[in-house]
Amino acid sequence: MSGPDQTNATIQIDFIEVDMPSQARADCSACDDAKTRLDRAIEGVSGIFGQLGLDVEVRDIRVRTVEEAELLRVRGSPTIRIGIADMFPEHRQGEQRIWHWRGHENAAPPTAMFTQALLKLAADHEVLPLGSYKVPSYLRRFLAEKSFVS
Repeated sequence: MSGPDQTNATIQIDFIEVDMPSQARADCSACDDAKTRLDRAIEGVSGIFGQLGLDVEVRDIRVRTVEEAELLRVRGSPTIRIGIADMFPEHRQGEQRIWHWRGHENAAPPTAMFTQALLKLAADHEVLPLGSYKVPSYLRRFLAEKSFVS
């Protein structure tokens, strides 16, 4: 447990999504669902994190350009980055998203997937290199062709 004179360490989570036109954003239930499941996972580990002296901060990040996607190394929308773990859906036909976890395909991200990533991060704070990166073609097309004004 952290004492009164100890400062908690902060674990930063990035919730990254591609900025959509306001009309499409209102219909992005997949992003909203992923955020709700992430919040549940954070709530589920809050007692353990409190004992370990860890706080959680979630940054909501909107990607508006290909350059931003490259800089942030976005692989899907949404991308949830917990430490060095990036969790993101595979985009199939249209807006269909498939989340892969433990050898299964899921229509929505399992809360346990986020819980596992949070616990791994709490156990090990070492930062590892992320490796090579290229903006996925579907994100590149979307960001290059968008015709809305932010």
